[in-house]
Order: sequence, then C-alpha cells, then structure tokens
Amino acid sequence: MIGICRLTREKADLRNSHIYPKFVVEWMKSTGSKYQRGYATPNKRDQDGYKKYLLSEEAEQLFGKREKWFAENIFRKYLDNTFLQMTYDENLFYFAISMLWRILVLELELPDAKSFKFYNTQLDAEKQWRNFLLHGVYPYDYDKVHLILIDNVIDHTMPSQSVDYYLTRLMDGTTVFNEKFNYCSMYAKFSKFIFWSFLLGDDEDKMLNTKINPIKGTIGIPQRCDSIQILSFIPHRIRLIDDMLFASDKQQDIIVDEILKNNDHYQDSELLNSMEFDCEMKERNKNNRW
Repeated sequence: MIGICRLTREKADLRNSHIYPKFVVEWMKSTGSKYQRGYATPNKRDQDGYKKYLLSEEAEQLFGKREKWFAENIFRKYLDNTFLQMTYDENLFYFAISMLWRILVLELELPDAKSFKFYNTQLDAEKQWRNFLLHGVYPYDYDKVHLILIDNVIDHTMPSQSVDYYLTRLMDGTTVFNEKFNYCSMYAKFSKFIFWSFLLGDDEDKMLNTKINPIKGTIGIPQRCDSIQILSFIPHRIRLIDDMLFASDKQQDIIVDEILKNNDHYQDSELLNSMEFDCEMKERNKNNRW
C-alpha cells in the first residue's frame, strides 16, 4: 500500500505494521489461544494481532532492531524469572518510546483528536519522539518514561472477572488524562509490561525503580508505583473491560470448541490459569464495591 510513513513523513510502500510487537503475539499464542480477541471487539478473531498500514520498510527496520533486543534481553528473561535484575542500555529507552509513539500516532488520528484539551501537547510530544526515533534528537520535554513490571495477581478486592487477565495478558494503549488536574500521559501495555510516559503533570516522586534511564541501568523488583494517575487509571480500565459486551453465544461456542479440541495445549496454560483465578476472585468479591 502506497502512503505516507508516519515516522519518515515520506511517501513509501507501507507495511502492515504490528502495533504491538509480533513476539508478544507469538507469546500470547504459545501460552493461550492461537486467536486474539480485542476487548472492544470480542466477536472478531485475529490470528496475527492488531496491525495497521503505518510504517515504511525503513521505519520497520529501525523498530525491528530494538524489538529484537527487548524480546531477548527483557521480555523473555523477565517472563522466565520475575525476580531477575536485568541490565539494559539505550535500546530500552528507544523501544519504550517507539511503543508509546505508535499509540500516540493512533490517538492523533482519531476523528475528534483536535478537540482534545491536550492536543497541542500531544502534537509536540509526537514531534519530539519522532525526531528521536528517526534522528536521535533527545526528547528533553518528554523523557519521563517508565516501565512497570507486573507479576501474576495473588489477591485483590475488586468485584471483577478481568484483573489478572488484564494485567498479565491483555494488550492495551491509550491517552490518560484529567482536565481538572491538568495532566496528560501516554500508556501502552502488553503481557506483564506497562509503559507509561508523563507528558504534562507528573507524580514521579511516587515511583521507585521504574523510570528508564536513556543510556543504561538495571530494572527489576522491587518497584514502587504509588502514582495517583496510574493507580486510579488501571482499575478504571479493568472495570471498562467488565462493562463491555462479551463474545456472542456463537463466538463463545467457538471458544469452547477450540479449548476442547486443543485440550493438551490449554491444560495448565497461563491463559486458563488466569481465567480460573479471575472467576474465583469475582465470586469471592461479588458483594464488594468498586
């Protein structure tokens, strides 16, 4: 497809780009269903994750190099051992911004984007991030980038059937904002990794061992995340999933049929364990309030 690459701003043959890295989609398949279902579109089965004609081959190569680094040095290592202290270099900062930038680009292309109070802030962040990703120009105004590591949920009090599933498996990304308190952040998550960047207004003093150094550092537990912005947003997002329509009866029959036909694959899988835990917690917390 011929179009304008969102990164280079040049006319090119656009690739059908993964918004969330392909290695994440492959992990989702290996630890759960071979089909992906977005929580906004539960009746649509997608075998290869969310994709969009967004980037040229040149941009794909730039991003692919850092995706490979993240998969090998952070993603797989952490999922194999959540107690591991991981060292990183400048590739982590690049990867995190590339992930958040993709979500930001999609947000800026929404029909009502220009009416958003923080639209100009988003435009400025997109420009600085794009110049960094393409030319290496450091984004001084938008470098508050954090990586929050999630482990399997062992307890909670929310009357929800989606907590562990959301935190440990779902792919999600959006703008987080509060007009009254004048803050705006970008958010992206997949598997057990949450990327967060404060664009306007922050409470970074409530964070510990989550901020990504642009050059090098170590990351792992213990971390602390007492940011009011984040702690209020995550439950809201989980509740949103609970309030959305589930798959139709026909699609639920397809899901059950898939599990029955692939019993060996699903038996003791991370997906099935997560679903069973969430069902148990919903029943236990059914009389609680949000």
